[in-house]
Amino acid sequence: MNDIDVTSEKVVFENRDAKKRGFLMNFCIATPVFLMFTISGILEKSDNGFNQPVGIWIVAIAIPVIIGLILGIRRAFITKDVRIEITDEEVDVTVGSAHGTYPIADFTRYLKCTSSGSKARMKRELCFRDPEDEEEGELFINLPDISESLFRDIIDAICVKRNIASGKTGEYVPFEGDTYKGKTFFESEGSSTKMALLLCVGGGIFCMAVLALMTYLKVFKPALGIFMCIMVGLYMIVGGIVGLVYVGRHNRKLDESQLLHLSFHDAFLKINEDTHNYSEIDTIFMTDPSLPEISDDTRDLRLTLKSGGKPVRYIVGYRPDTGKPEKTGYEDNSDDPQTEEKTEESLAEGCSCEYAALFARIRKECEAKGVGFTVFK
Repeated sequence: MNDIDVTSEKVVFENRDAKKRGFLMNFCIATPVFLMFTISGILEKSDNGFNQPVGIWIVAIAIPVIIGLILGIRRAFITKDVRIEITDEEVDVTVGSAHGTYPIADFTRYLKCTSSGSKARMKRELCFRDPEDEEEGELFINLPDISESLFRDIIDAICVKRNIASGKTGEYVPFEGDTYKGKTFFESEGSSTKMALLLCVGGGIFCMAVLALMTYLKVFKPALGIFMCIMVGLYMIVGGIVGLVYVGRHNRKLDESQLLHLSFHDAFLKINEDTHNYSEIDTIFMTDPSLPEISDDTRDLRLTLKSGGKPVRYIVGYRPDTGKPEKTGYEDNSDDPQTEEKTEESLAEGCSCEYAALFARIRKECEAKGVGFTVFK
């Protein structure tokens, strides 16, 4: 995808490492949960407390580990490999051993819903017109075991390819200034998550105090009470602290990645406080202006450098929630006061120009400087 033109002959998406992630998640969750039950059962039924034979402890630890391994292997076994290959003419879908190809022009929408039953899971589906149904029937292609971000990227690529095939690609007037000024779209996001994690830490301390009191009142055997206090501390306090650190770092990176200032120079781009020489840039990715939001999605500017490493990401605000294509599956949240202002005009307030103009200017600069430009991740 190093072509200067935004078109790419073929775009491929895969749920790589899905089996490994499924195994690790099931193993890491199931093992400590069953470990707590086995050890609690031993301490509750025995008056010897922690003074148990070594064989008992080996069995108490081995059983949860074996159960965790079984559940992890089962999850890895039932997780399906998904591969989506998108060209100008068709969408090639492989899910496990099932395979099918569908004309890009027949894509109508996507569906996201929670499956019913005792094990509710998010279902993500692609919808295509059924050529054998004269009453506008649809074919539903389920894509299991993929992340929300991967599903969004697949939908984005299909929509862009469909627009190209139908000749609906927009021609935008480039921004003419040498300096673009952006604005802060979000600040200190995740405060509710921080509060939940703080409550988790506080709840852990409170639970430990209650368990200590109940142990003192001999509601629990001493060894069982001590063990339960330790487990609550490990699960809630340690988990809450680690979560707070992660959320804090994530929010700082999110705030720092917002594009607030961009200036165009003959030999380089200066974005915020970073200078990027054109000679060092391999490809620039920008979100296509025609793509509306799916779930609070942002518009990104990503620079892939010739030196390698992760692309440098800048966020150029949210996507609009208006102008959604017919039958694309986007939820109608026009009554939501937090989203009703997400029009191109409102998103551009306080900025030097609308996003489409900046998109066109950066694409123009890439063409002039021989830098790759793409709308496909």
